[in-house]
Amino acid sequence: MVKHQNLPILPHHQPRRYGSSDRCIYCGSLDGLTKEHIIPYALGGTWIFPKASCKTCAKITAAFEGQFCRTILGPLRMLYNMPTRRPKERPRHLALKVKYPSSNDWEIAYVDRDICPFLIGLPLYPLPSALTGKQTNEVSGSATREFWLRGGGFWQDRDSHLQWLCNILGAVQVMPMAEVQTDPFCLTLAKIAHAFTAAELGNGGFKPFLTEMVRHRDVSRCSELIGGGRGNEMPSEAVHEIKFDEEAASKGLIVVFVRLLAVLGAPTYSVVSGTTN
Repeated sequence: MVKHQNLPILPHHQPRRYGSSDRCIYCGSLDGLTKEHIIPYALGGTWIFPKASCKTCAKITAAFEGQFCRTILGPLRMLYNMPTRRPKERPRHLALKVKYPSSNDWEIAYVDRDICPFLIGLPLYPLPSALTGKQTNEVSGSATREFWLRGGGFWQDRDSHLQWLCNILGAVQVMPMAEVQTDPFCLTLAKIAHAFTAAELGNGGFKPFLTEMVRHRDVSRCSELIGGGRGNEMPSEAVHEIKFDEEAASKGLIVVFVRLLAVLGAPTYSVVSGTTN
């Protein structure tokens, strides 16, 4: 089996532990509280907010975070061996579009994940209308027509690897695939921004905007509260970057910059998490 060569290792996410919340940051419950990973554990997140999520809300956030991490980022997480609580459930093969000499149509072949190239697609949006004051009616909810794409899983040179795959599969052309689900992606951004704000400012330190979106998995306000990701950005030395937008604070808004996988050059998103008291 061919193994990837000279694959860089992602840096560790620098640990951070906040004081206990002692109430659910999403619904206010005082019962059955568990620790909250502000950035998902599946992405190597090590910022811990103790006693910050009740079991009901933890189940809700785990569902859409898991959907985001398994679908959009699944191949990338396997490539870099990022954390998982269910290692035995990781698929051994990934889907690849293949065109054989006998047909003009694309077919799906399942190729060993150690040699299968793939694409990662992250949705791109205008800045949130709550921040700009500009409404857009082009798309609704979390839908978008633009994406940031990154290729992964290429062994050595991209073109030579694709040609090598054509040879071993008996194909004339192969095409890496990406799976994009915008709802769980936007819900994960909302959860990260809200949890970060609550950890930094305290439950009573701001008026939250995102709790209903998270608890009810309601993406109808996405264009108002979540956006960004425009333009190419240089890779960072940090695996993830989360911080407040200091300029937005002058307007009374709390905006969190969320840049997951910044080390790979992924885009930065602006999430309006609330207003100052």
